Amino acid sequence: MITLAAAAGLGLLVFIVLQALVRFGFFGELPNTRDLKSLEDHNSSEIYAEGGQLLGKYFIYDRTAVSLVDLSPFVVPALISTEDVRFFEHGGTDYRSLGRVLLKNIILGQRSAGGGSTLTRQLAKNLFPRQRKGFFWLVGEKVREGIIARRLEKVYSKDEILNLYLNTVPFGENVFGISAGAQRFFSKHPQDLNAEESATLIGMLKATSTFNPRTNPEASLERRNVVLEQMEKFGHLDQAKTDSLQALPLSIHYSPFSHIHGPAPYFREKIRIELQEWIKDYNQQHGTDYNLYTDGLKIYTTLDFNLQRLAEGAFARQMKSLQQAIDAHFRRADASRLRALLNKEMRRSARFISMQKSGMSEPAIIEAFNKPVNTLVFDWDGGKTVSLSPMDSIFASQKVVHGGLVSIDPQSGDIKAWIGGNNIRFFQYDQVTSARQAGSAFKPFVYAAALEKGTDPCEMVSNEAPVFEDYDNWSPQNHDGLYKGYYSMEGALAQSVNSVSAKYIIDAGFDGVINLARAAGIQGRLPAVPSLALGTAEVSLLDLTKSYSIFANKGIPVEPRYILRIEDSDGKVLLEAPSTHSREAVTSPETAMILSHMLESVVNVGTAASLRTRIGFDYDLAGKTGTTQNNSDSWFIGYTPRLITGVWVGLENPAFNKVYPLPFGASRSAVPIWGDYHSSLLQNSRTRPYLEGRFEPIPDELLELLNCPMFLDTLPQPTILDRIFGSTEDYPRERPESKGKPRRKGLLQRILEDLFPEKK
Repeated sequence: MITLAAAAGLGLLVFIVLQALVRFGFFGELPNTRDLKSLEDHNSSEIYAEGGQLLGKYFIYDRTAVSLVDLSPFVVPALISTEDVRFFEHGGTDYRSLGRVLLKNIILGQRSAGGGSTLTRQLAKNLFPRQRKGFFWLVGEKVREGIIARRLEKVYSKDEILNLYLNTVPFGENVFGISAGAQRFFSKHPQDLNAEESATLIGMLKATSTFNPRTNPEASLERRNVVLEQMEKFGHLDQAKTDSLQALPLSIHYSPFSHIHGPAPYFREKIRIELQEWIKDYNQQHGTDYNLYTDGLKIYTTLDFNLQRLAEGAFARQMKSLQQAIDAHFRRADASRLRALLNKEMRRSARFISMQKSGMSEPAIIEAFNKPVNTLVFDWDGGKTVSLSPMDSIFASQKVVHGGLVSIDPQSGDIKAWIGGNNIRFFQYDQVTSARQAGSAFKPFVYAAALEKGTDPCEMVSNEAPVFEDYDNWSPQNHDGLYKGYYSMEGALAQSVNSVSAKYIIDAGFDGVINLARAAGIQGRLPAVPSLALGTAEVSLLDLTKSYSIFANKGIPVEPRYILRIEDSDGKVLLEAPSTHSREAVTSPETAMILSHMLESVVNVGTAASLRTRIGFDYDLAGKTGTTQNNSDSWFIGYTPRLITGVWVGLENPAFNKVYPLPFGASRSAVPIWGDYHSSLLQNSRTRPYLEGRFEPIPDELLELLNCPMFLDTLPQPTILDRIFGSTEDYPRERPESKGKPRRKGLLQRILEDLFPEKK
């Protein structure tokens, strides 16, 4: 008896000492009642598409708060039945369960007898995590959790505790809270979870990694059925329902919303950067302290979820096919032509520089660069680990074809789809905002500026290449190598004839072209040189695409808009974007309509005619291709009355492409991506309206200005009588080459030229 009493006294003394240590904070923070009343969780900010679909989140911990009324009716019964059947009876600690644990687990050694924790104690642990390991610390922290649990029960009702618990409980993968768990594993809002899905999530709480339905489906299925059995045991399901649910296979719809997964990751990253600046300014102006990662903001964007998904599908399909063609192209390459460039890239690499700094000799470094190692490389199936030498890895990265796509509403400027690159996990550089040479996709601004200066679109311009003596005798080269015949403005634009385009920039003047391009929305350096007519200036895909709005919109440019509204976690509107900004036209409506008509010809009979002939589009469509030297950059900017879409394709390193040029340009790269995307829109009832509607008919008087052949091998000459009596209007007008003014010839000279044409 004395020994038992001594043991009891010692135990009481230890308990008193532990209580004192806990209350003095030895085992970590012990919050008081005031602290518990002001609990705030870090909540993920969510970004939504225009139609309300979740695009992704910004978070430190992926957590989104919900209330009990927003939950499926199966969640709480599953939780109580499995984790804490006497939750509504105890005051924070279930002493019956603790007694069972003490007797069976500790005294009798039955490790499978279960634990004695309650939901309230688990909540205490979630809110104020344990700091250290070891038996002594574990006992002390369990005492601490008991005290916190008792205080929580005094401060909050049972429903409020359930609410706090379900918003903070971890589901693994850095996911916290039932809402984030439902979205991650089932792509659902928590109120839409069915019984078996609720049981799967609640089953994970015992061990989030062990019972993860994605990585351990068999264990998860078994655990789910245990939870369903518990729900039946405590009267929440009948036996027939339980049996039918347990017979179902495990089914999840995994949506890894994170900084790199989910739809439109490059778009979300652009928004994130802009939001950081906006929140900083907002807090300074309003004396607030909003945080993008912890305060549960709701960001509603202009992005069309359906367009984005269809764009991503088409982009991946076509880019994968392009990559296969490029891989085959480089397999035929002469390695000696690429060796110098690969050696240069090797010496620029972080690995090479690090080895140099460590004192390795260059021969040793080169030897190391040629030894295979396991390397994670990009492919269109999500990436793979292969055995490659660092040198081979450089070669593999250099021949990756990159691309970007953006869709814009031509009236409002709203961004509807955004693909910034192949995969943000591997390539963080956003191709929508990066600058590349525009090639012939820039030409419409040259032609529009020339029309604004009064150039006659039906003057037949010689295809002979001009020489610009004041610019180092620069002369434009045609992609087909032909310099014969005569083109009207429409014909030259449709066939993207460089020699003719270079002459129009003289009509328009460098300043005229540059000023118009800037007014339309193109930023960056635009050099005042003749080659500007061929698109040697570097522009971004976003700028070039939005600038085409002047052709679709009677000369009126638009500014891209990304965000519609921002709300805080309580629904307070912090930002409401105006519907549109009124802008002044930068060309006359007549010039814009003429250019739009010419850009229709590019699709109907020109460099993008495959959209009609091969894909079979029959709706109103206009656009322009662009391909730079060595096929380094390929573009297509195409539009319907309701949507402008720009596509860029190319290699990351133009120098690599210069050594061994790609074998195809825009018509075989950018145009097929655009076509696949719009074919998908056409087949989807929700997106088909973007392709419906008609361009406003061009007025007859403007159509008459374009009533001329696009191309002539030779110019038919008026007869002598026509020349004498002045009836030459039915003959194509040759463009005079002397600064746009015709040379005046005497009557005799004109008669002699008709009689003796060989002396011309």
